[in-house]
Amino acid sequence: MSKYIFPYSVFLWILPLYGLPDPDKKLFFKPFMQMSTYGCHGWEAFVIDGEQYLVTANLQATPSKLKAPHHIKSAIYKWNGSTFVEYQWIDTVGAAGWAFFTIDRDHYLALANTWNDFTSVIDSKVFRWHPEKKKFEHFQDILTEGAYSWEHVKIETKTRTRHFIMVSNFCRNVPNQPDLSNPKLITHQYCPNYNTHSHIYEYKEIPGRGHRFELFQRIKTQGATDSKFFTIEGKHYLAVANFSSNKSAQIKSMIYRWNGVEFADYQSIESAGACAWEPFVIDGKHYLALANWVSNTNNTEINSKIFQWDGKWFTHYQDIPTKGAQDWNYFSFGGKHYLLVSNYVDNFFETNYYDINSTLYIWQNGQFIPHQGLPTTAALYSAYFTIDGTPYLAVANFFDGKSYNIPSLIYRGSLE
Repeated sequence: MSKYIFPYSVFLWILPLYGLPDPDKKLFFKPFMQMSTYGCHGWEAFVIDGEQYLVTANLQATPSKLKAPHHIKSAIYKWNGSTFVEYQWIDTVGAAGWAFFTIDRDHYLALANTWNDFTSVIDSKVFRWHPEKKKFEHFQDILTEGAYSWEHVKIETKTRTRHFIMVSNFCRNVPNQPDLSNPKLITHQYCPNYNTHSHIYEYKEIPGRGHRFELFQRIKTQGATDSKFFTIEGKHYLAVANFSSNKSAQIKSMIYRWNGVEFADYQSIESAGACAWEPFVIDGKHYLALANWVSNTNNTEINSKIFQWDGKWFTHYQDIPTKGAQDWNYFSFGGKHYLLVSNYVDNFFETNYYDINSTLYIWQNGQFIPHQGLPTTAALYSAYFTIDGTPYLAVANFFDGKSYNIPSLIYRGSLE
């Protein structure tokens, strides 16, 4: 019986048809569309039933005498095949961030409400997707203290799968006599007390009430802005970014490890107004990127950090100069690794210069080096996603020095 031998020359010819990465091409992004936003604090991208969605966190409109600026709606957008269109509006109160996650077959969005114009102690929300209506509906209120972000945590045990969500509580402020007409209250300098607790909730079935998120653990934090869950060699970790101790932004951010019962202290890392963590893996090695916002001299031109796992601890690996860094976003495409920093301001306390580039870095020879500058305006958190193999970046533009009512941008990438 004869065998057909596939010619090697034909194999080389068909390689490009299957989209294998070209080692000489790199990813570049160009503006794709503007989105109307109001003090945009972040984006969350997600897919349900094969459909691509984006939700924005609108933190505040430009203050006026006619409305409380933080009582605004945030929008869910849906991809229609060529662009994003408005799909659903949700009432939010100083929305700082969203987290999308799935438990069993149910899809959820957790909303972090941070400020209602006179207090930070307000309800954040969890919404659940209604599969017949194809809309998100209110599922649960959770009392939070200046909620900044949510993180979904999934832990597999020998007997069950456990689901948790963690809220990073930024600050606690309860005025004695709230007065919405007082302009001093309508400001971002609203936090007299960063020393509070962030909370972890577990998804549980409550007799007579169905499934709910119940308080599982309280973690002492200092202006918590972000948490990230990751797993290394079967061990589960939670990194929490601490922004300030009230007296100083030069404090320690924390890494916790699951001990089978709860998340326990594992490692502390020096930070400077920390705003975000980003875990990622390159060539089997684990890394953590830390976004530092400000130095102890109120200078936003400082180094953010990358740490590498050495088998037991995260150790310093690389410094990257940033300008009021708010967020890191790691992704890989075309066989290459990228890291985007959202730069907020070029020395906030001296120049008030918000129109600066956020920077996309590329991994080369074991280091991240600058690759492309993306024009942004007081950039906060970003979302990376792909549609039909095409990469996109949604970047939140927050403030231009005069107004919060400014558009945010979606960039589309291509290999060049």
